[in-house]
Amino acid sequence: LFIYEYMLGFEATRILLIGYSLLQRGLNQRRRQITQTLAWALPNLLATAGFIYWRIFLFESTRSATNVANLAADYFSNLRQMGLRLVFQTLTDFLDLNIFAWFVHPYFLISRSEYSELAWALLSGILAAGAVWLSLRLVSAQEAPPPAGHFVTLGALSVLFGIFPVILSDRQVDLMDAYKSYGLHPIGGAVMLMVGLASLLPPKARQASLLAFLGLSVSAQMLNANYWAQYWDFQRQTWWQLTWRAPDIQDDTLVMAYFMNGYQLQQDYEIWGPVNLIYRPGTAERPAISAEVLTAETVYEVFTASVKDNRVRDIRMHRDFGNLLLLSLPAKNSCLHVMDGALPVYSEAESLLVKQAAPYSHTGQIRLE
Repeated sequence: LFIYEYMLGFEATRILLIGYSLLQRGLNQRRRQITQTLAWALPNLLATAGFIYWRIFLFESTRSATNVANLAADYFSNLRQMGLRLVFQTLTDFLDLNIFAWFVHPYFLISRSEYSELAWALLSGILAAGAVWLSLRLVSAQEAPPPAGHFVTLGALSVLFGIFPVILSDRQVDLMDAYKSYGLHPIGGAVMLMVGLASLLPPKARQASLLAFLGLSVSAQMLNANYWAQYWDFQRQTWWQLTWRAPDIQDDTLVMAYFMNGYQLQQDYEIWGPVNLIYRPGTAERPAISAEVLTAETVYEVFTASVKDNRVRDIRMHRDFGNLLLLSLPAKNSCLHVMDGALPVYSEAESLLVKQAAPYSHTGQIRLE
């Protein structure tokens, strides 16, 4: 919880599973079931209560997005809108995790994959589904599975409890944002719900649907692994090639790096982290070379040559957009381009944002000596 505080809702899943375990053992009296469940869950409940007390009353957040006082002020000042958001965003994220997650992101991965990657992924999914089908043929079930309604109820409640703290903190599950892991901890509930719904089908249709979902999942994970491997390779190649073009970079340079569509960097530290490790590997009070992500919002800071001093995740940053050094990797088969504002030359695959910011890039920030 101290690392991933938004997983607080997973503690409710723990209680649900303890209660269901007691139900399977024959404890059917509701009052005894509740008291026994709370008794078994007490150590974890005490730890959770201690964390909540620390998080609300002791912890001092330097980020407005995680500040409890700011969040409470938002609810009190705009209770109606925040309340409506809480209801509808919970419904939206519930559908995202239980239905659309099985199709939206796999489609996104399939549509951007090479044919060779797609072939290996589909083959892996077919082999995985085939292995499970073969095991089901060879191993007979020793006992009847629990009622499908139990899985549906457990899964639905696990997902709801899992996402509620996320939405309450003014965040949301975004299937297309690979940087957000708010949908990680409700996965168990989503699988239980899917298995429960599949169990309502006739036996042959039930097995076919589960094998299809299994094959789709394995294929999607293979494509996901390929995507992140490619993403890391782009980053590795970018910083490697930058050392060829820039023997050194002046202090207080602001580096912006823009990758092709689908592989854009999301956080400034993904740029200034490796750049300072390369050019300024020693300890420092703040990064000697700063950075910012190029977006439709930050490009206006470039136009106006803004100067900003603030803290990012408790790290002091000095950003002078007048000292911009713009990097671009416009396509998969492209080399790294360091844009020269005095004579910008663009690849045919270059994005509009890069073309807008390139005239303000100063190659004089590179120390050739």
